[in-house]
Amino acid sequence: MEEIANRKISLVTMSSEWFRFLQTRVNKDRVSIVPHGVNPEEWPLRKRVVASKKFNIGIVGRCYPDGRKGERLVPHIVNQLPEGKFRISIVGVGWEKIINKLQACNVDVEYQESVSFDELKAFCADFDVFLCTSDLEGGPLPLLETMSLGITPVSSPVGLSRDLLAGTGLGYLFPKGNAAACARILSKLISGKYPMISPERLRAAATHLSWENAARGYEALYSAIEKGIPLPSDPTNYFEWLAQLRGNRRLRFDEKVALASNPAPTDRWTQPRVWRAWNKFARLFLGTWA
Repeated sequence: MEEIANRKISLVTMSSEWFRFLQTRVNKDRVSIVPHGVNPEEWPLRKRVVASKKFNIGIVGRCYPDGRKGERLVPHIVNQLPEGKFRISIVGVGWEKIINKLQACNVDVEYQESVSFDELKAFCADFDVFLCTSDLEGGPLPLLETMSLGITPVSSPVGLSRDLLAGTGLGYLFPKGNAAACARILSKLISGKYPMISPERLRAAATHLSWENAARGYEALYSAIEKGIPLPSDPTNYFEWLAQLRGNRRLRFDEKVALASNPAPTDRWTQPRVWRAWNKFARLFLGTWA
């Protein structure tokens, strides 16, 4: 990112943490924000079916060698959930080692390495929550897709998750790298102590962030580049919309903790020293961090 920032080119990011990061390193006229999009027609609000089934925790995304998806957390999270009351559904490349660990612990898990688009939509529509354990994200795009379906998100404070879930009542945040905090949220959702988020509200937020809206933003950017004028910093009025989305809501305590322990942008190794010390203690003595 530092190398890219030093090039004399126009820069566009999809979330506020990277927008603000870049604005501190390059001329502000070169930086713009256009949030990622979703096609609401392709991800319709799912119909609720009342059935006797386990609480389904869904994960979507491929793993990378640097572990940026936070996959190491998943076994530690599920070990702290109420036994026999949940299942894990994962789709994406590179999860084999994690799947083996989960199966060794007798966790009910369904894994699809690669599926068609229609199969992906059906797979995600069966989630009760969408779980994102990532250290670094621009999106993630599955956040918007599952929100469009009306599925409650639980995420580390990364990318669009940091923007859309903090102070909006649209989901739940936990600090990066902290399995115990994530498991606490999921356990309360499973037991009904925490409410599931209104599918209609989730759908409305995702619909606003459509590809059509993103395309209008990029049209404004390309026009500015063609004319040789400064980039419009926020061509889709994203920050104004976020302020309206949050309204007068105050951050919950768990949201304050998640955001304070992960100042944007960051990965788990650049957290404040006090928080890293706590996580190390938890890993060594409580087994709640990975």
